[in-house]
Amino acid sequence: KHQRWCDKFSQLKVNIIYQPGKANKIADALFRITLKENLIVNTTVSDGNDNNNKDENNSNINKKSIEELLMERFIDHAKWVKQAASKMLGTINYWKSRRLAQQSMNNKINYKIGDKVKIRNQQRNKLEPYFIGPFIIREISWNTAKLQDELTGQYLERNVHFKNILPF
Repeated sequence: KHQRWCDKFSQLKVNIIYQPGKANKIADALFRITLKENLIVNTTVSDGNDNNNKDENNSNINKKSIEELLMERFIDHAKWVKQAASKMLGTINYWKSRRLAQQSMNNKINYKIGDKVKIRNQQRNKLEPYFIGPFIIREISWNTAKLQDELTGQYLERNVHFKNILPF
């Protein structure tokens, strides 16, 4: 991360005032939020005339913060903005899908007696289906259902939990 920031700063015409010792803590902590407002850098603004007069060059020096320089330099590039926007949209869509998946686990389908359902095939081998059915719900308890095979009319020996049942 540090190297990427150094690359971005190397593209700017910026002089960072560096002082040895404790006075250098502002330059070392360029993007810490608490010190960001205190950091001021010198940059020259050219008006098209290349005069070597020191007085004119000194009058053209403006003090700008790092944030302002980055906004001027990088926001103008449409490619950089598109990459940032697409990355942000990607993360938003990812977390949206994760929230929906979590909500779908909590949503229970209200089954009624007489509904056709299929049940999860627990002891499945290769090429066998994940769910088998159709079955008809005959009794409902708090979290299980007693099922009857629609084709043969036989009841299953044990009740089936609702997490293993899907609508047919």
